[in-house]
Amino acid sequence: MTTFPTSRVLTLVFTDLADSTALKNKHGDVAGGDLIARHREHVTRLAAEGAGRIVDWAGDGCFLTFDTASAAVVFALRLQQIHKYETDLPGVRAGIHLGEVSVRPMNDTLRVEGLIVDLSARISGLARAGQVLVSGAVQQSAKQRLGIYEFGQPIRWENYGAYTLKGFDEAVEIREAGLENISPFEAPKASEKAWPKTEERLARPAASEGSDSVIRKLAVLPLANMSGDPTQEYFADGMTEAIITELAKIKALRVISRTSIMQYRNTTKTMRTVAQELGVDALIEGSVLRAGDDVRITAQLIRGATDEHLWADSYDGTMSSVFKLQKDVALAIAREINVTLTPAEQSRLATAPKVNMEAYDLYLQALRKFGNLTGKNLDDAIDLLQRALAKDPTFAQGHATKAYAHWQCSVIGHGDTPENFRRHRRCARAALRIDADHASGNSAAGWAALSYEWDWAEAEFRFQRAIEADPNEVSAYMGLAFLNAALGRREKAFDYNDLHLQRDPRTLLPYHITAVTRAHAGDDRKALEYIQRAIEMRPSVVVPLLDGAFIASRSGRIDLADEWAARAASVAGRTPHVLTVWSDAHAKCGDRAKAEALLREAEEAGRTQTILHSLVALAEAELGRHDRALDALERAYAATEHYMIWLNVSPMWDSIRPLPRFQALVRKMNFPDSSPSIPAI
Repeated sequence: MTTFPTSRVLTLVFTDLADSTALKNKHGDVAGGDLIARHREHVTRLAAEGAGRIVDWAGDGCFLTFDTASAAVVFALRLQQIHKYETDLPGVRAGIHLGEVSVRPMNDTLRVEGLIVDLSARISGLARAGQVLVSGAVQQSAKQRLGIYEFGQPIRWENYGAYTLKGFDEAVEIREAGLENISPFEAPKASEKAWPKTEERLARPAASEGSDSVIRKLAVLPLANMSGDPTQEYFADGMTEAIITELAKIKALRVISRTSIMQYRNTTKTMRTVAQELGVDALIEGSVLRAGDDVRITAQLIRGATDEHLWADSYDGTMSSVFKLQKDVALAIAREINVTLTPAEQSRLATAPKVNMEAYDLYLQALRKFGNLTGKNLDDAIDLLQRALAKDPTFAQGHATKAYAHWQCSVIGHGDTPENFRRHRRCARAALRIDADHASGNSAAGWAALSYEWDWAEAEFRFQRAIEADPNEVSAYMGLAFLNAALGRREKAFDYNDLHLQRDPRTLLPYHITAVTRAHAGDDRKALEYIQRAIEMRPSVVVPLLDGAFIASRSGRIDLADEWAARAASVAGRTPHVLTVWSDAHAKCGDRAKAEALLREAEEAGRTQTILHSLVALAEAELGRHDRALDALERAYAATEHYMIWLNVSPMWDSIRPLPRFQALVRKMNFPDSSPSIPAI
């Protein structure tokens, strides 16, 4: 009697021993055959444990079916574990696919037929020894069912993109399911039977740049901390920043900086409203779950204009592979929105260094200390970074961030200024020795060249290189704005202010930097508008409050200058930095007695704390004591103080600019000949 086939959806697995012929040549037919027999015993046992069925053997290869994708993946990975630890067994490769097949009973077995069978075998042929390759459909089905319990660690999923397989019209997404220290995690090689599809062919038909559906401007909202431990908030913030950084390096995208999106933590605003406020096409929102060494990131893509959920997925990894995990999320997002990646971008997102878990954790804790930029917080950040670098001296971002902390110390007069400079430069150079193209390392080197060395060409080169490496390296936009303003290139400085604002539109930093740039270019009205906006955003951050006092006093607003200086003193204490700026504000507004009293207090505090001589010079110049102002400026030059960069253009020095001693200092600063000695207001 004829038995007609039935149709079923099954998960198909093909396994095959690598170099079985070489195995027999090495061990002989009998010993080699014994090893193959042992391999077959393992396959048979593991298949039974996972309720799988062996359809056929072909030499040392096996064709199996499973009712679920998760059972098939567990079977294949357990087989890889056995072959890893029984070192005399050869490597085994496996390919897994799922779909609808025809099933026909035949003798004592089932005959399984259909194109899906051929496709599964072809996927297996792509695998290397020790590798389990699966189709995208298998990953989607299995991933949500598998955690850390099956193997005591998360299964790691690698996405290698779409491959065209010989004999099949449609490309297949190829993924790898693997375990750390067992699986090779290498993309399949191209051959005459299979080859990677280009990124252009992989993408769905792209929308035109002018259409409503194209996504080229993104914001990654703060990832929720799902650990149940509020002290792990810093880790979720670190993952958010890392994904932003990876996406921002894709030249076809514009990604909003971390500082602008942090205000949307736990927001009750609609996604459409948030997208409008940030000026983006789409939003990424999600969560981070950290449990010991294991990390899971979930993410979903939401179209801003319609609040439509376009895509969602989750990604598992360990702390030691957390950089790779961050890149995987960024790559998935880029593919989902059909961004064309350059070969260099594809290569960068496909590889990631291992990370020392303890060092990275300390680094993320340090980032939380860069809040109101007080000396105490900066000391705490430096201590955490020093501990991180002791555990991993090759951590380039740790060196670069430590350089930035020392620069901030020098700006607020915390600690010895020349020593802060030396430490800043040493940390920047350490980052660049590890990675010459490191964005933050190049920006840190740029600030060293600008603030202390007054090497204008080197500073510009380093800032530009930082932006090439990471278009969201906002400290480089700050540096280029300051550099061009200091050299009298006002419009170019303002252009960099605008670029900074585009990348970071909802935080105080670009408004603060724009205000300072405008002030030193003599645009007091605009400077006051920008600094008021910055202070409204974060009322307790010390540096913008003090710059605000300086700007307000130039505009005759002693009420604002007094309010902001007093607020800075309440946060940071009556430090020499606070007191000298406050003194200068009263001197500008004609309150000589108050100015002198504050300056005396600052000089008294300077007996035990660092005092910035350039700010003393500013107050003395406003009080009309020009010789004392020039004495202080010469001390500032000897101490390589950051504020000396404004010597050639800023209106704050106009009262002493014609004096020979002042002009001698200007010449020593090595300004390019093209920069004006007196600004055109």
